[in-house]
Amino acid sequence: MAYVYAIDDQVPLSDVVKHLQKESKLDLIAIKDGNTVQVTTGKNSRMLSYRPGGNATDEYGQFWTISGDPSMADITVTNNRIKYGKYPDVLARLYGAMNSHEGRFAVVTVQPGYEVVTESSPTHIGGGAHGSLHELDSLVPFLVTGTDTLPKTMRIVDIKDWILQLVNEKGK
Repeated sequence: MAYVYAIDDQVPLSDVVKHLQKESKLDLIAIKDGNTVQVTTGKNSRMLSYRPGGNATDEYGQFWTISGDPSMADITVTNNRIKYGKYPDVLARLYGAMNSHEGRFAVVTVQPGYEVVTESSPTHIGGGAHGSLHELDSLVPFLVTGTDTLPKTMRIVDIKDWILQLVNEKGK
């Protein structure tokens, strides 16, 4: 994942997106408009817009308002139930990235097998890139012994809470 900053206030973020879409290795391209995240791809002009709240719920109990084409982010919505595909928990993860700091920027991810590299960034040849939203870089093996409990979900935020709970129980 990388942040692409629009440092000239005269350049609309939509123009930045159009320029980024010319790079075939880019996967997801996102910008923020108020509380709404707009997502497109480097492959075509399909668009997905979403924001927190609404009547569509995902497997983690998060509620969203979604419009446009959710399939471009490998999301299916059936009877207001959101199912993620190759981008686990993509709505919350991307929303977090889009709201991590102030500024006018686009967030981009690259297709599996590629990485965004600068002169001072570490590389992760073969996968494990920082900020990747794709399941190939997001899902990892995880082995814990000495407990019969399980985390609420396999999201890293839920695993963290579960580990803290285990440590606190062990310390009593």
